Amino acid sequence: MARPRTRSDAQVLEAARAVLLQRGPHAPLSAIARRLGLTPSAIVARFGTKQALTQAALRPPALPSAVLAQLYAEPLPGELAPQLHQLCLRLATWYATAVPLRLAARYAPQPVPRLSGDDPCSQVRLHNALAIWLARAQARGQLRPGDSHAMARILLSSLEGRAAHQLMERCEPRPELAVFVAQLVALLLPPPP
Repeated sequence: MARPRTRSDAQVLEAARAVLLQRGPHAPLSAIARRLGLTPSAIVARFGTKQALTQAALRPPALPSAVLAQLYAEPLPGELAPQLHQLCLRLATWYATAVPLRLAARYAPQPVPRLSGDDPCSQVRLHNALAIWLARAQARGQLRPGDSHAMARILLSSLEGRAAHQLMERCEPRPELAVFVAQLVALLLPPPP
């Protein structure tokens, strides 16, 4: 009879993710097993290979449904700043998780299949959905006139770049996220009358 599992698959993936992000995608399976108090063979029995475990652990999360719902809806009437601020905070939170995983997956010994939010097509869809949402806000006079695709690229690149910078510098970037987002949003809003 097989021994009962002491760790769930989610716990194994969480530990693997932490070790792979800390030590890099070449981290040995034994380091992951040690963190969990398991043997490497127990992990292999569950996931098949270290490559399969690495692929599962480094898979970026899907875009939050709240982001997608907001982008596929019309901007609400009234002041756009709070809506755009909330959207950017949600995207920044997603990028803070997705960017480290995407970078680690890129340098894994075996390619990690592009899934969820890391698929280039989903990145293009995100850009296009944001550009359309921004164009709708422009049509209502809620946003500064200009190329909505360029505005979408500026927003997404700034949020993704902030997450990458935080990872590279291993420190909390300045200014704080809420202040950074407020400054970014202010660049897109029409000047006060």
